[in-house]
Formats: sequence, structure tokens, C-alpha cells
Amino acid sequence: MEDNFHLDSFKARMSAAHKTPLIAINMGAPGRLSRVLNGFLTPVSHPCLPEVAAPGQMSAAEIWQGLTLLGEVKPLSFYLVGTPISQSRSPALHNSLFQRTGLPHRYELRETNQEIDFRSMLQSDGFGGASVTIPLKQQVTKIVDALTPAAKKIGAVNTVVPLDDHIRDPKCPRRFLGDNTDWKGIVYVLSQKCSVHAKQWLLNTGRWVGGYDARCYLCITLPWDSVQFTFWRGIRTRPNASQQSFRIIMSKF
Repeated sequence: MEDNFHLDSFKARMSAAHKTPLIAINMGAPGRLSRVLNGFLTPVSHPCLPEVAAPGQMSAAEIWQGLTLLGEVKPLSFYLVGTPISQSRSPALHNSLFQRTGLPHRYELRETNQEIDFRSMLQSDGFGGASVTIPLKQQVTKIVDALTPAAKKIGAVNTVVPLDDHIRDPKCPRRFLGDNTDWKGIVYVLSQKCSVHAKQWLLNTGRWVGGYDARCYLCITLPWDSVQFTFWRGIRTRPNASQQSFRIIMSKF
């Protein structure tokens, strides 16, 4: 254990004298602490490998767990916000990934249709980010401090993350960025080798690939032509909803 303290002192002296990042670790089981604290290009193993490449080598998940125990990684809470969301599989997906990677975070459902609940959640201790769904996607654009270009053009937000200024300096006020990634899901679906009719159905229904506004953004911003699609906005809730048409090219995919 004492060797790890000597190594840490050596790293501090070298870091003060040189700007080049330093990789410094001790070997063997007693040197695992130095691997946890190394911080730059630490060699790691993986549970699927038949054996470790060097004595004392750890997996990335074990290093994250070690950093958490030392208080170097703060547990964060992530949320899916909106309603109805009780059937969402997002918590199972994200929490499984957190567990497998050794991160101490949690992903939870926050069922609400109230802006005040969302504002309160943003200011809660340990807020790490949120996925936003109906009916709050448009309201959130007025709550966050900044929007990505896509979120501005679409006029709706499905992802909120803290900006780095507060993370770097806790004295800075907390600020949040809103993004919209729905259109990326649409591009992925359309890029798959399925029929034109299947792509038309996916665009017109929006099933699994994003909201109406994201579909409109995709169609009016990308240089497509030749194929006509008609989107019916709010057809389930507004019987007299007007239709809007956009021309896109399927041969692009």
C-alpha cells in the first residue's frame, strides 16, 4: 500500500513539472489502488477474456466501482418524464447498463404532465439528465437554458442534460441543455433496407421512431425530393386536424 502513496507523490511532482499526461501504475494486487487512481489511459481487462494481461489488472467496471467507493464518482439520478410511461422499458435498459459498467447511477420513471414537477426535478440534488416524452416536449424548450440546433428547429425536446460549467465549478449556477434526437431514430429506420411502403408507414405513423415535429424537421431540412408523403397531425385527438405534405426521396437510402 505504501508504494501506492509513493507513486502518487511521484505523479504529483511530474504533473507539476510537465504538461504531458502521465500513466503510472504499480503491479500486482497491492497496486490495484494505483490503477483506480491513474486517471489516464489505464490498462484494463474484461471478464470475457480468458485471463488478465498483467498482475493486478482490473476491468473498467471494477475501476468505476473503486472510484465510487472513494467518493470520486457521485451517484446521479436520470429520469424518463411524461405520461403515460408506466410500460416503458427504459429503466431496465439503463439500469442494466449502469450495473454492468460499474456506475452508481439510477434511471427512474417520473410520471407527470406538470411543468412545475419538471422544474423541481431539474434542481434536485444529483440530477444527471432526463428523457422527455409527451406531453412535455414543447414546454421543456422554455424551461432549459440552451437548445441544440435540432431542438430549436423542431420546437421540441426529448433529452435534457446539465451543462458542463456547473460540473467543473459547483459555484456556477446550474444550467441545462435541451436536445431532440427523435430525428436520428427516423434516419436510422429509413437507412435500413426495408420497402418504400414500410418506410412510408413508419414516417406517417411515427411509430417507434419519433414525434411529428421531428418527422417534419427531417423532411424539410434534408435535400430530398421525388416522393410525396402526407402527415396528419393530431389525427387521434383533433378530428379536423389539417394535413401537411413534404417531398422526400427514398432512393437516398
